[in-house]
Order: sequence, then C-alpha cells, then structure tokens
Amino acid sequence: MRHALGLLTGATAALNRLDERVARSSVAAGFVECQNFADDFAPARMNAAALAGSLPVLSASLVAMAERLFAIRPFVPDGELPGNWRDLLGAWLAGIDVVALGRENMRIVEDAFVSRLPGAIEAICMRRRTEATSNSSRHAHC
Repeated sequence: MRHALGLLTGATAALNRLDERVARSSVAAGFVECQNFADDFAPARMNAAALAGSLPVLSASLVAMAERLFAIRPFVPDGELPGNWRDLLGAWLAGIDVVALGRENMRIVEDAFVSRLPGAIEAICMRRRTEATSNSSRHAHC
C-alpha cells in the first residue's frame, strides 16, 4: 500500500503544481485522447480504496486505467510490457520489495509505474480542471 499511497500522493502533489503552462507541455499531447477517458476515471473510488487499505479495489482500478492509458502517446511505456505486468503492478502497489519483484522487472516499475502512469493521471486531472474552467463541468477536480 505504501507505493499506492505514494502514487496517489505524487499525482495529487503534481496536480497542485500544475498551471496553464502544462497545457503547452509534452503531456498535452495526451489530453485530447484522454478527453473521453476522463469521464470514466474514478479518482474518488481510488482515493477511498487507498485510504481504506483496499488494495484489491485500488489495484483493479489502476490496472484498468493503465490498460487504456498505456496505449496513448506519450504514456506508452518504452519497450513491450511483459505478459505479467498487471501482476507486477499489483505487487508493487502492495509494497513488495523490489528484490522480490526481480531486477529484470525494474525497467517496468520505473518506466511504466513510476513515470508513465502518474503522468497519465496528471494529464487526466489537468483535462478535468481545464474542462471545469472552460464550461463549469462536473469534473472540477481530481
């Protein structure tokens, strides 16, 4: 759970640092493709699951997000994901020691789970904030 809380805390902290300049950054490339996905994004459910210690709900939610987000540039991980990446994400979220995850999986953990997935979450959150600002959408925050 420590990795899960770190992922959510990191995404929230990054969201708090974002401003209009982000819309012109490289992450902006994913905003258009994230537009429809933003409606399916359930941050309240994930936050509640993390705070309640419900790793199965949190893991399932993040895996479902990652399955879709890892297909959108710039969130596509470098190299092909192994067939067991979903299990790796669940194990990493549970706080399994990186030694137990295996040295061969560190590329996946660092690139996909530590870098790409939080970046994608930030893009969705920024998209929601942009939409809320422009048309008083119901997605005012993440």
